[in-house]
Amino acid sequence: MVVYNIVTAICCALMFLCVVTVVYNLFKRNRQDRITYIRSFKKGKGIVIYLVALPLYFIGSFYSNGNVFQSVFAAITTTIETVVLKLKTDSLSTLMQDSEFYRATVYLCFTLITINAVFFVFSLIDQYVWNSINRLKFRYSSKDRLVIFGNNVHNHQIYKSDTNCQKVVVDKFSSDQQSELYMKNINYMQIADISRYVDASVKKCLDGSRDWKFIVNTEDDERNIQIAETFVKCISSLTEQQRSSVFKFMKIYLFGNADFESVYRDVTERSFGCVVYVNKYHRIAIDFVDRYPFARFMDETQLDYSKFAVRPDVNINAVFIGFGKTNRQIFLTSVANNQFVQVDDGVKVKQVQYHIFDKHHLLSNKNLNHNYYRYKNESANFDAKDYLPLPDYPADEHFYKFDINEEGFYRQVRSVVTHGDKDANFIVIAFGSDLENIDMAKKMVAKCTEWGVRNIKIFVKVRSDKNAAFVDCDDNCMVFGNEQQTVYNIDNIASNRFYRMAIMRNWIYDMEYCIKTTNKLLDDAQMSQIVDNSVRNWYAKKSQLERDSSLYCCLSIRSKLNLMGLDCRPKDDVGVALTEKEYLEIYAHDDLPQLYDMSVMGKPIVKYSFPYKTSTRQTMAIHEHLRWNAYMISCGFIPANRQQILYEKKGDSFTNGKNYKLRRHGNLTTMDGLVEFRKMVARDNVSEEKTDVIKYDYQLMDDLYWLVEKIGYKIVKKDSCK
Repeated sequence: MVVYNIVTAICCALMFLCVVTVVYNLFKRNRQDRITYIRSFKKGKGIVIYLVALPLYFIGSFYSNGNVFQSVFAAITTTIETVVLKLKTDSLSTLMQDSEFYRATVYLCFTLITINAVFFVFSLIDQYVWNSINRLKFRYSSKDRLVIFGNNVHNHQIYKSDTNCQKVVVDKFSSDQQSELYMKNINYMQIADISRYVDASVKKCLDGSRDWKFIVNTEDDERNIQIAETFVKCISSLTEQQRSSVFKFMKIYLFGNADFESVYRDVTERSFGCVVYVNKYHRIAIDFVDRYPFARFMDETQLDYSKFAVRPDVNINAVFIGFGKTNRQIFLTSVANNQFVQVDDGVKVKQVQYHIFDKHHLLSNKNLNHNYYRYKNESANFDAKDYLPLPDYPADEHFYKFDINEEGFYRQVRSVVTHGDKDANFIVIAFGSDLENIDMAKKMVAKCTEWGVRNIKIFVKVRSDKNAAFVDCDDNCMVFGNEQQTVYNIDNIASNRFYRMAIMRNWIYDMEYCIKTTNKLLDDAQMSQIVDNSVRNWYAKKSQLERDSSLYCCLSIRSKLNLMGLDCRPKDDVGVALTEKEYLEIYAHDDLPQLYDMSVMGKPIVKYSFPYKTSTRQTMAIHEHLRWNAYMISCGFIPANRQQILYEKKGDSFTNGKNYKLRRHGNLTTMDGLVEFRKMVARDNVSEEKTDVIKYDYQLMDDLYWLVEKIGYKIVKKDSCK
């Protein structure tokens, strides 16, 4: 019996080892490796348990009949039968009766064989079961929906970034692609007919029981546009009432190459507010300007915080190394936000000097010529007497056709960043791979140290978190351009805080207008109706360019505060929050906003009347108008002439020179020009107070404290959060 117990103990130990190994492999591996491990059972991975069973069955049979050969064949037969779960104990019964240890070990063996069979079956049907369950959850769950068109790594990142919706990736998948998605725990759906799928999805959106977000990012521009056009066609076929409300429940985020921006924007204009064009370089640029406004890195030797202005003899130099899609968009977004004023002889624009280095002919770009350079190209033909005072160019650009390997490259950069001791210098590097950009940043750090440059910040595009570790922030280097965080993240795609602020400003002004015209406070039902109408107009009537204009206004908040020696941060971040009284004392201590004796949603309603007082508050209003001018010019707008402002009509209404389709605006002028503008459009005995547009340049900073608090931010002293 001792020998039998020893063999039994060895078999028992081997089985426990098998159990420990399986458990370890199941719980210590990631999902992909765990699935691969389970699938290995259909390739015979679990055969080891049968090898352990052979000696266990042999000693049971030998104990009963004492014949070696008969026992060997009996053990083999019993093992084969257990493969198909015929768990018989006839030949083992004698030893099982005489030894409880042996009996327990046999039953343990049977249990493990059964589990092995379950693993084998699951390895064959696991993906099918998983997919079926996910389809049921997607169909019947009460959660909002996220549908992603296109199977690629960027869409996988978007999928993983969402934690609130029932979500699915739809496309045509090969069996290998389906297996990969299963291993990544990404729900997928095979679709053969996109038109039918889109039609069914839009109809489901109309019930209004949940929100639907669609991501169209196949990484094929023609296919992206075709899918978006399918949505537009389907939405267009709805009734007028359905079209007027479908945007509430459905948003289609259309990713596309910046080279085809006009095509993509055309789709958005015909989508009844449902399609939003997503340009990844635009998202990177917005993130860059939000985190790194130039004024953030300028101190009191360069800025006069008491006047919100640049000090005399201070130049602001921005050096762009590389002028591909990323730096071109950062340039445009920077021009539209990094605006400065000087106050030596009235409030005037202080142009940032942009020094742009690239090995290609930099002006040979259809988007730049269509947008930013349109005003510069056409203004040369304007007759000044036909126009209100023309706005200044928003920036001063200097182009250098240099390869970074050319002998004169560093010499030219040096001449820029060593021009003045008080100058603020910024270098933006985005021309190659992560390592190429980082390598150039390190070279520029060494060169600036060699040249004795003090006021320098270097920004380097690094796409990967792993590579960002190679950048030393102590060298005045900062990274940007992490696409996973900035672009392919559902929060940034669908719920950007600047859009939230812009929409909030839109409906709060509609409420203010209603209160001021009726001189009555609104009840909850009235406010709700105004919000609904305002949001509908925001999506269904305003173009994406108009919506972006409001976004850029909110994007400029941090830069404006930095000019005042302030900053804004999340409420739980460092820095002691200023009170509203403290903020207003800094912003408008000698020209506090005059208020009506009423408010809306906790925000006092400001009373605007002219003439406007010369003050720091007015300086910031002029700054805002210069910023708006810069944005409109960067989008290719030109001023309307006097005849268009006075006489042009659309239907029965005067346009006042505004035409977004032709990219023309009557307010594209100086502050003095706006005074003349309000006189020109005060027709038919309408008072100038009603036609005044200068008040809009005051509103952002007048309402800023309330707006910042509403989004969970606070205003702090600038030095406390550098």
